[in-house]
Amino acid sequence: MQTTISPGQSIRQRYVAEKLNSLLDVMHESKRGYEKIASQSSDRNFQRAVGSLALECGQYINELANQIMSLGIKPISDRTKDKYIWNQISTKVEKEDDILKACYGSERIILKAYRDVLNDPSVLHPLRQMITYQLNGMKYAFVKVKLLNTAIHL
Repeated sequence: MQTTISPGQSIRQRYVAEKLNSLLDVMHESKRGYEKIASQSSDRNFQRAVGSLALECGQYINELANQIMSLGIKPISDRTKDKYIWNQISTKVEKEDDILKACYGSERIILKAYRDVLNDPSVLHPLRQMITYQLNGMKYAFVKVKLLNTAIHL
C-alpha cells in the first residue's frame, strides 16, 4: 500500500530538506578544509586532531544525505566552492597557531549552522535528535583540538 502525502507535508519536507542541504554544504566545505589543513601540518598530533574533525564531518555528511533522501529530496551540495567557512578563514597553515585559528573560526560557523537547524520548529523530534547528536559530536571533536593546544602549551 502506497501512502500519499498532503501538499502541506510535501512543502514541509522540501523546507526541512533545504535546511539540511544548507547544513550539508557547510559540512562538505568543513571536511575539505580540515583535510587540507591536516595535510599541511608537520605535527602528527595536530594532523590526527584535525583529521578527526574531517572524519567526523564525513560521517555526518553521510547521515545528512541519507536523511534528505528519506524526505524524498535529492541532496544538493556544492562540493567545490567555499562560501561559508574557508572564504573567511585561511586553510594555509604554517604553524600550530594557524591551525588553531582556522579550527576556532570554523567551529563558530559550524555550530551556528547546526543551531539554525535546531532552532527551526519545523524540524521534528527524530531529526532533531540526530542533529543534536551531530552537534555534540562536533563539539567533542573541537574540544580534542583545544585540549591538544592546552597540552602543548603546558
